Amino acid sequence: MVWLIAHRLPTQEVGAGAKLGIILILYMAAIHAGSRRVARLLPKEIVVGFLFASGVTLPGWSQSVRFRWDVFLPWSLLALLCSLNCLSIEFWENDGRGSIEMRPAFVRGAAAHINGIAAALATIALLACLVSARGAPSVSGLLAVCVGALLILVLNQSRSRLSPAALRVLADAALVVPPLFAVGIRGSLA
Repeated sequence: MVWLIAHRLPTQEVGAGAKLGIILILYMAAIHAGSRRVARLLPKEIVVGFLFASGVTLPGWSQSVRFRWDVFLPWSLLALLCSLNCLSIEFWENDGRGSIEMRPAFVRGAAAHINGIAAALATIALLACLVSARGAPSVSGLLAVCVGALLILVLNQSRSRLSPAALRVLADAALVVPPLFAVGIRGSLA
């Protein structure tokens, strides 16, 4: 693994990955040191979503020398989708058991509004897609976020008919299937 990193990855990606790793280590250390304030200010569901989105898009943003809104918007919507995924799983696994009440107010509020958040995220992604230039690289990513948010909305609507384990697997599938869809769309737009 070290050989692959040293000989195959561009220096910018290694540096960006190291920075992302340091952020993760600092967050984990703060949480595991028992700092409830960090957990309240930065709930794990949100942090994990943003770190995951940063990790999967690392090759793209680590190569950029300047900030670009056309890259930031799809990334931020993906980060919100990943966070919604984590929030949904937390809610579904603890629905009716009271432990969601022990979570920060933001997490409780978001858990109570999964459908609305998913619908808003899908709408924003679709509108951004319509505003983007046809064939722009961000269009397929925005469509993927839209589809992923709609899948989470459908899962939340169906949660009473599915087990927590099934919901967890299907929620993760809601993050995996849309990029496959986006690759297909991107190929047809090219």
